[in-house]
Amino acid sequence: MIDLDFGTDVEDPTKVVPEEELPFEALDVNNIVQEEDLESIRTVDVWVADLPDPKHTATLLKWIKQTGLEHSSLMHLKRARKSDSGVTVLLSSLELHPSPPPIPPEMESFKVYQLKVPAYPAVTITSMKIKQSIWPVMYAPPRKYELEEWTAGGVKWATVIMKQTIVYALSDEREGEIPVASGVPTPYSPGEQPMLEFLVGDTRTSKHHPLRHSILSLTREVGEASFNQPEDPIPEEPRQNGSNYLLTSRMLFTTHEPCIMCSMALLHSRVAKVMYLVAMNKTGGCGGSTCLPRLEGVNHRFGILRWKERDRASLGLSEEDWTKLEVGKDLDA
Repeated sequence: MIDLDFGTDVEDPTKVVPEEELPFEALDVNNIVQEEDLESIRTVDVWVADLPDPKHTATLLKWIKQTGLEHSSLMHLKRARKSDSGVTVLLSSLELHPSPPPIPPEMESFKVYQLKVPAYPAVTITSMKIKQSIWPVMYAPPRKYELEEWTAGGVKWATVIMKQTIVYALSDEREGEIPVASGVPTPYSPGEQPMLEFLVGDTRTSKHHPLRHSILSLTREVGEASFNQPEDPIPEEPRQNGSNYLLTSRMLFTTHEPCIMCSMALLHSRVAKVMYLVAMNKTGGCGGSTCLPRLEGVNHRFGILRWKERDRASLGLSEEDWTKLEVGKDLDA
Protein backbone atom coordinates (compact mmCIF):
# COMPACT_ATOMS: atom_id res chain seq x y z
CA MET A 1 0.00 0.00 0.00
CA ILE A 2 1.39 3.40 -0.98
CA ASP A 3 1.73 5.83 1.95
CA LEU A 4 -0.28 8.98 1.18
CA ASP A 5 0.39 10.77 4.46
CA PHE A 6 1.61 14.31 3.79
CA GLY A 7 3.44 14.20 7.08
CA THR A 8 5.70 16.80 8.66
CA ASP A 9 9.05 15.21 7.85
CA VAL A 10 10.21 18.26 5.89
CA GLU A 11 12.56 20.10 8.24
CA ASP A 12 12.41 23.39 6.35
CA PRO A 13 9.67 23.46 3.67
CA THR A 14 10.94 26.81 2.35
CA LYS A 15 14.45 25.54 1.61
CA VAL A 16 15.24 25.56 -2.11
CA VAL A 17 16.19 22.10 -3.39
CA PRO A 18 19.18 22.06 -5.79
CA GLU A 19 18.23 20.94 -9.30
CA GLU A 20 20.45 17.85 -9.14
CA GLU A 21 18.65 16.69 -5.96
CA LEU A 22 15.12 16.97 -7.36
CA PRO A 23 13.34 13.63 -7.97
CA PHE A 24 12.14 14.95 -11.35
CA GLU A 25 13.81 16.69 -14.27
CA ALA A 26 12.60 19.38 -16.64
CA LEU A 27 12.70 19.03 -20.41
CA ASP A 28 13.84 22.09 -22.35
CA VAL A 29 10.87 22.83 -24.62
CA ASN A 30 12.53 25.75 -26.41
CA ASN A 31 13.01 25.06 -30.11
CA ILE A 32 16.54 26.33 -30.68
CA VAL A 33 18.63 25.28 -33.68
CA GLN A 34 22.06 26.87 -33.71
CA GLU A 35 22.82 26.36 -37.45
CA GLU A 36 26.57 26.85 -37.15
CA ASP A 37 27.62 25.64 -40.59
CA LEU A 38 26.44 26.56 -44.07
CA GLU A 39 24.83 23.17 -44.71
CA SER A 40 22.57 23.46 -41.65
CA ILE A 41 21.15 26.89 -42.49
CA ARG A 42 17.42 26.56 -43.20
CA THR A 43 16.09 28.96 -45.82
CA VAL A 44 12.86 30.34 -47.25
CA ASP A 45 12.17 31.77 -50.70
CA VAL A 46 11.47 35.49 -50.95
CA TRP A 47 11.00 38.19 -53.57
CA VAL A 48 13.66 40.90 -53.72
CA ALA A 49 14.28 43.92 -55.94
CA ASP A 50 17.62 45.37 -57.02
CA LEU A 51 17.82 49.17 -56.79
CA PRO A 52 20.75 50.62 -58.77
CA ASP A 53 20.35 53.94 -56.96
CA PRO A 54 20.17 53.81 -53.12
CA LYS A 55 18.00 56.95 -53.07
CA HIS A 56 15.00 54.78 -54.08
CA THR A 57 15.33 52.66 -50.92
CA ALA A 58 13.22 54.84 -48.61
CA THR A 59 10.46 55.11 -51.23
CA LEU A 60 10.29 51.36 -51.71
CA LEU A 61 10.35 50.62 -47.96
CA LYS A 62 7.46 53.05 -47.46
CA TRP A 63 5.58 51.34 -50.30
CA ILE A 64 6.11 47.93 -48.65
CA LYS A 65 4.63 49.20 -45.40
CA GLN A 66 1.64 50.89 -47.06
CA THR A 67 0.73 47.88 -49.20
CA GLY A 68 0.85 45.38 -46.31
CA LEU A 69 3.83 43.38 -47.57
CA GLU A 70 5.38 43.32 -44.09
CA HIS A 71 4.80 40.02 -42.32
CA SER A 72 5.80 38.55 -38.97
CA SER A 73 7.48 35.56 -40.67
CA LEU A 74 10.15 37.92 -42.03
CA MET A 75 10.69 40.07 -38.94
CA HIS A 76 14.03 38.38 -38.23
CA LEU A 77 15.38 39.71 -41.55
CA LYS A 78 16.64 43.18 -42.33
CA ARG A 79 14.80 44.78 -45.24
CA ALA A 80 17.78 45.97 -47.26
CA ARG A 81 21.20 44.68 -48.22
CA LYS A 82 23.86 47.04 -49.54
CA SER A 83 26.46 46.06 -52.10
CA ASP A 84 28.88 47.76 -54.50
CA SER A 85 26.27 47.62 -57.27
CA GLY A 86 23.46 49.22 -55.23
CA VAL A 87 20.82 48.07 -52.75
CA THR A 88 18.68 44.93 -52.71
CA VAL A 89 15.35 45.24 -50.88
CA LEU A 90 13.31 42.37 -49.46
CA LEU A 91 9.72 42.59 -50.74
CA SER A 92 7.78 39.54 -49.53
CA SER A 93 7.86 35.76 -49.19
CA LEU A 94 6.78 33.39 -51.95
CA GLU A 95 4.48 31.68 -49.47
CA LEU A 96 2.43 34.87 -49.19
CA HIS A 97 2.88 36.00 -52.80
CA PRO A 98 3.43 33.18 -55.32
CA SER A 99 3.70 35.86 -58.03
CA PRO A 100 5.98 38.91 -57.84
CA PRO A 101 4.40 41.52 -55.53
CA PRO A 102 3.69 45.02 -56.89
CA ILE A 103 6.23 47.83 -56.60
CA PRO A 104 5.83 51.58 -57.31
CA PRO A 105 5.19 52.36 -61.02
CA GLU A 106 8.42 54.36 -61.32
CA MET A 107 10.38 51.26 -60.26
CA GLU A 108 8.72 48.67 -62.51
CA SER A 109 11.85 48.47 -64.65
CA PHE A 110 13.93 47.34 -61.66
CA LYS A 111 14.86 43.68 -61.47
CA VAL A 112 12.55 41.62 -59.20
CA TYR A 113 13.56 38.01 -58.59
CA GLN A 114 13.52 35.13 -56.11
CA LEU A 115 16.18 34.60 -53.46
CA LYS A 116 16.76 32.13 -50.64
CA VAL A 117 17.29 33.78 -47.24
CA PRO A 118 17.70 32.42 -43.67
CA ALA A 119 14.43 31.18 -42.18
CA TYR A 120 15.41 32.02 -38.60
CA PRO A 121 17.41 34.65 -36.71
CA ALA A 122 20.99 34.01 -35.61
CA VAL A 123 21.30 32.61 -32.10
CA THR A 124 25.12 32.44 -31.94
CA ILE A 125 27.94 34.63 -33.21
CA THR A 126 29.06 31.85 -35.58
CA SER A 127 25.60 31.46 -37.12
CA MET A 128 25.35 35.24 -37.37
CA LYS A 129 28.50 35.44 -39.51
CA ILE A 130 27.34 32.64 -41.81
CA LYS A 131 23.81 33.99 -42.22
CA GLN A 132 25.04 37.52 -42.90
CA SER A 133 26.81 36.14 -45.97
CA ILE A 134 23.38 35.08 -47.29
CA TRP A 135 21.22 37.96 -46.09
CA PRO A 136 21.38 40.39 -43.12
CA VAL A 137 19.55 38.90 -40.12
CA MET A 138 18.76 39.87 -36.56
CA TYR A 139 20.85 38.50 -33.69
CA ALA A 140 18.61 36.89 -31.07
CA PRO A 141 20.61 34.78 -28.59
CA PRO A 142 18.28 32.67 -26.45
CA ARG A 143 18.00 33.08 -22.72
CA LYS A 144 19.69 30.33 -20.77
CA TYR A 145 17.15 27.66 -19.92
CA GLU A 146 16.76 27.34 -16.15
CA LEU A 147 14.50 25.09 -14.12
CA GLU A 148 12.25 27.03 -11.79
CA GLU A 149 13.11 26.81 -8.12
CA TRP A 150 11.43 24.08 -6.09
CA THR A 151 11.27 24.20 -2.31
CA ALA A 152 11.38 21.12 -0.07
CA GLY A 153 7.68 21.67 0.70
CA GLY A 154 6.85 21.90 -3.00
CA VAL A 155 8.71 18.66 -3.73
CA LYS A 156 6.84 16.89 -0.93
CA TRP A 157 3.55 18.25 -2.31
CA ALA A 158 4.36 17.01 -5.84
CA THR A 159 5.37 13.60 -4.48
CA VAL A 160 2.08 13.15 -2.63
CA ILE A 161 0.04 14.32 -5.64
CA MET A 162 1.85 11.85 -7.90
CA LYS A 163 1.23 9.08 -5.33
CA GLN A 164 -2.48 9.90 -5.26
CA THR A 165 -2.62 9.71 -9.05
CA ILE A 166 -0.85 6.34 -9.05
CA VAL A 167 -3.16 4.93 -6.35
CA TYR A 168 -6.20 5.79 -8.45
CA ALA A 169 -4.66 4.23 -11.56
CA LEU A 170 -4.13 1.00 -9.60
CA SER A 171 -7.34 1.05 -7.53
CA ASP A 172 -9.56 -2.04 -7.34
CA GLU A 173 -12.51 -0.11 -8.76
CA ARG A 174 -10.56 0.28 -11.97
CA GLU A 175 -9.82 -3.41 -12.37
CA GLY A 176 -9.70 -4.31 -16.05
CA GLU A 177 -9.01 -0.73 -17.18
CA ILE A 178 -5.71 0.47 -18.66
CA PRO A 179 -3.72 1.59 -15.56
CA VAL A 180 -3.37 5.26 -16.54
CA ALA A 181 -4.68 8.18 -14.49
CA SER A 182 -4.37 11.97 -14.62
CA GLY A 183 -5.19 14.70 -12.16
CA VAL A 184 -5.18 18.44 -11.63
CA PRO A 185 -4.37 19.51 -8.06
CA THR A 186 -5.19 22.64 -6.18
CA PRO A 187 -2.12 24.93 -6.25
CA TYR A 188 0.62 24.28 -3.70
CA SER A 189 0.18 26.21 -0.47
CA PRO A 190 2.68 25.68 2.41
CA GLY A 191 1.10 23.77 5.28
CA GLU A 192 -2.03 22.72 3.42
CA GLN A 193 -2.83 19.10 2.59
CA PRO A 194 -2.16 18.23 -1.09
CA MET A 195 -5.45 17.69 -2.89
CA LEU A 196 -6.47 16.68 -6.40
CA GLU A 197 -9.33 18.84 -7.59
CA PHE A 198 -9.87 16.60 -10.63
CA LEU A 199 -8.83 12.95 -11.00
CA VAL A 200 -9.72 10.81 -14.00
CA GLY A 201 -8.65 7.39 -15.24
CA ASP A 202 -8.49 5.78 -18.67
CA THR A 203 -11.85 4.19 -19.56
CA ARG A 204 -11.26 2.93 -23.09
CA THR A 205 -11.93 -0.65 -21.96
CA SER A 206 -15.19 -0.17 -20.04
CA LYS A 207 -16.59 2.49 -22.37
CA HIS A 208 -15.57 0.59 -25.52
CA HIS A 209 -14.42 3.92 -26.94
CA PRO A 210 -10.92 4.55 -28.39
CA LEU A 211 -10.89 8.23 -27.35
CA ARG A 212 -11.55 7.75 -23.63
CA HIS A 213 -7.94 8.53 -22.78
CA SER A 214 -7.40 9.75 -19.25
CA ILE A 215 -6.21 13.23 -20.26
CA LEU A 216 -8.95 13.78 -22.84
CA SER A 217 -11.59 12.87 -20.25
CA LEU A 218 -9.87 15.10 -17.70
CA THR A 219 -9.87 18.19 -19.93
CA ARG A 220 -13.54 17.57 -20.68
CA GLU A 221 -14.34 17.32 -16.95
CA VAL A 222 -12.43 20.52 -16.20
CA GLY A 223 -14.28 22.21 -19.03
CA GLU A 224 -17.69 21.12 -17.80
CA ALA A 225 -16.88 22.44 -14.33
CA SER A 226 -15.64 25.73 -15.79
CA PHE A 227 -18.67 26.33 -18.01
CA ASN A 228 -21.31 25.39 -15.46
CA GLN A 229 -20.67 27.76 -12.59
CA PRO A 230 -23.86 28.21 -10.48
CA GLU A 231 -23.16 31.88 -9.85
CA ASP A 232 -23.37 32.63 -13.58
CA PRO A 233 -26.11 30.33 -14.96
CA ILE A 234 -27.15 32.70 -17.74
CA PRO A 235 -24.25 34.85 -18.94
CA GLU A 236 -25.23 38.13 -20.57
CA GLU A 237 -23.08 37.33 -23.58
CA PRO A 238 -22.33 33.88 -25.02
CA ARG A 239 -18.81 32.62 -24.39
CA GLN A 240 -16.57 32.82 -27.43
CA ASN A 241 -14.43 29.89 -28.53
CA GLY A 242 -11.01 30.33 -26.93
CA SER A 243 -12.15 32.96 -24.43
CA ASN A 244 -11.65 30.52 -21.54
CA TYR A 245 -8.74 28.12 -21.92
CA LEU A 246 -9.44 25.11 -19.73
CA LEU A 247 -6.10 24.56 -18.00
CA THR A 248 -4.55 28.02 -18.06
CA SER A 249 -2.01 28.35 -15.18
CA ARG A 250 -2.82 24.79 -13.97
CA MET A 251 -0.40 21.91 -13.47
CA LEU A 252 -1.36 18.39 -14.52
CA PHE A 253 -0.03 15.11 -13.11
CA THR A 254 -0.28 11.85 -15.02
CA THR A 255 1.09 8.36 -14.51
CA HIS A 256 2.19 7.89 -18.12
CA GLU A 257 3.58 10.29 -20.71
CA PRO A 258 0.70 11.75 -22.74
CA CYS A 259 0.38 10.50 -26.32
CA ILE A 260 0.60 12.94 -29.21
CA MET A 261 -3.18 13.41 -29.37
CA CYS A 262 -3.42 14.11 -25.63
CA SER A 263 -0.35 16.37 -25.74
CA MET A 264 -2.03 18.47 -28.43
CA ALA A 265 -5.19 18.65 -26.31
CA LEU A 266 -3.07 19.92 -23.41
CA LEU A 267 -1.43 22.48 -25.67
CA HIS A 268 -4.82 23.77 -26.84
CA SER A 269 -6.01 23.84 -23.22
CA ARG A 270 -3.05 26.11 -22.32
CA VAL A 271 -1.83 23.89 -19.48
CA ALA A 272 1.08 25.45 -17.57
CA LYS A 273 3.06 22.31 -16.66
CA VAL A 274 2.76 18.54 -17.05
CA MET A 275 4.47 16.02 -14.75
CA TYR A 276 4.56 12.33 -15.66
CA LEU A 277 6.11 9.18 -14.25
CA VAL A 278 6.39 6.57 -17.01
CA ALA A 279 8.03 7.62 -20.27
CA MET A 280 6.46 6.32 -23.50
CA ASN A 281 9.38 6.42 -25.92
CA LYS A 282 7.44 5.11 -28.92
CA THR A 283 4.18 7.02 -28.58
CA GLY A 284 4.71 9.92 -26.18
CA GLY A 285 4.16 13.53 -27.20
CA CYS A 286 6.06 15.10 -24.29
CA GLY A 287 9.59 13.95 -25.03
CA GLY A 288 9.07 10.37 -26.21
CA SER A 289 8.45 10.02 -29.95
CA THR A 290 8.23 13.83 -30.19
CA CYS A 291 7.77 16.91 -28.01
CA LEU A 292 4.67 18.89 -28.98
CA PRO A 293 5.52 22.19 -27.24
CA ARG A 294 8.92 22.16 -28.95
CA LEU A 295 7.51 22.04 -32.50
CA GLU A 296 7.65 25.02 -34.83
CA GLY A 297 4.43 26.93 -35.31
CA VAL A 298 2.72 26.03 -32.03
CA ASN A 299 1.20 29.03 -30.25
CA HIS A 300 1.78 27.81 -26.70
CA ARG A 301 4.59 26.07 -24.84
CA PHE A 302 4.03 24.24 -21.56
CA GLY A 303 6.58 22.98 -19.07
CA ILE A 304 7.33 19.27 -18.88
CA LEU A 305 8.61 17.53 -15.74
CA ARG A 306 9.58 13.87 -15.88
CA TRP A 307 10.19 11.73 -12.80
CA LYS A 308 13.78 10.47 -12.69
CA GLU A 309 14.07 6.69 -12.78
CA ARG A 310 16.72 6.76 -10.05
CA ASP A 311 14.27 8.53 -7.70
CA ARG A 312 11.22 6.34 -8.22
CA ALA A 313 11.85 4.78 -4.82
CA SER A 314 10.68 8.05 -3.22
CA LEU A 315 7.16 7.19 -4.40
CA GLY A 316 7.07 4.05 -2.27
CA LEU A 317 5.86 1.70 -5.01
CA SER A 318 6.36 -2.03 -4.56
CA GLU A 319 7.56 -4.30 -7.34
CA GLU A 320 3.96 -5.48 -7.69
CA ASP A 321 2.78 -1.87 -8.15
CA TRP A 322 5.36 -1.24 -10.85
CA THR A 323 4.27 -4.41 -12.64
CA LYS A 324 0.63 -3.27 -12.55
CA LEU A 325 1.60 0.12 -14.04
CA GLU A 326 3.21 -1.51 -17.07
CA VAL A 327 1.46 -0.95 -20.39
CA GLY A 328 2.42 -1.94 -23.92
CA LYS A 329 5.24 0.12 -25.43
CA ASP A 330 3.04 0.87 -28.45
CA LEU A 331 0.08 2.08 -26.38
CA ASP A 332 -1.05 5.69 -26.82
CA ALA A 333 -1.37 6.81 -23.21
